[in-house]
Amino acid sequence: MKRIAFILSWFCIIINGFAQTPTVGVGPAGITGLPDEVYVNQTVSFRVNVQNKGVVDINGWLDVYAGTMQGQQVAIIGAQSVFVDTNLFVSGDTVSVELMFPVDTGTAQLSMGGNTVVVWPAAFGAITSDSIFKQIDIVLPPDTIGFDPNFQTTFPDSVAYGEVDSIIFYIHNKRKSPYEGTVNLWHQVISDSTGTITTRIDSSTLNNIILNAEESRRVAMPQTFNNPQYRMGGNTVVVWPANINMETADTATGRIILAVITSIDKPTWAGHESVQVFPNPTQDFIQVKHSEGLSIKSIVITNELGQLVLKTNHSKVDISNYKNGVYLVAIDFGEEKQRSYKLLKQ
Repeated sequence: MKRIAFILSWFCIIINGFAQTPTVGVGPAGITGLPDEVYVNQTVSFRVNVQNKGVVDINGWLDVYAGTMQGQQVAIIGAQSVFVDTNLFVSGDTVSVELMFPVDTGTAQLSMGGNTVVVWPAAFGAITSDSIFKQIDIVLPPDTIGFDPNFQTTFPDSVAYGEVDSIIFYIHNKRKSPYEGTVNLWHQVISDSTGTITTRIDSSTLNNIILNAEESRRVAMPQTFNNPQYRMGGNTVVVWPANINMETADTATGRIILAVITSIDKPTWAGHESVQVFPNPTQDFIQVKHSEGLSIKSIVITNELGQLVLKTNHSKVDISNYKNGVYLVAIDFGEEKQRSYKLLKQ
């Protein structure tokens, strides 16, 4: 009987010893903020609910780890330590700890596609009672920079050779996070007459630009409409923003007609240089462009014989049904302000 009592006594001491060992584990709230899908090069931040699951108060450093399963092994990808004392982390108490790790697929710990992440707490001299597992997928980031769909990219319809004008568009940061850096503006021109394709980075590179998440910015991309980028006649123009660290979401395409202005008068009145008739030569229409201070009173078109073909006050004139040949276009703005041009209909 004495031997049995002795064994039972030692058994109670052992059980009591285990009961007195500090124990930590994952609390009832588990982990929060760790998404099912993350992007390459993203820094993931989430919180872990840690609980004192023993009967002994814990005083000192509390560590929280995150790792990925590599076969039967765990490779640590993140760790965080917080200091707790017996007044804050008594038996049954919980504490929320922020944990972060970079999504770097260049290491052996993480890879594209599915990854099993395990999270557990630990403390010096304490037993870790449990851990928690989470499956995450690592994917490439979505389209990050492009054009704002709420605003239309605008191209000059027709311009005179050598004229300077701008293509207007709104670049849009499509990421869920801010962007700070350089955005290059590219454009491609395809000439109708030669089929020549020219691609270049535009001089309107945006340096040190800051775009908040999903923010848009109006951009004017100035162009000098002459060779070698543009050719006489029709040109198809494609523009897009880009950066080496950002994916380009979309492009915008427009039509620009380049013409030679053939004025036959020598006006001296202020503002006469703003008047343009284009495209010239043309096949179907002409457009009269002028400054805001002018108002068209009449446009008179006559043929080579001096016969009246059309009189109108509209700035855009359909001449698609006219015979091919040379016409005279006389524009009257009132107050003795006139311009005259030769027009070639092809």
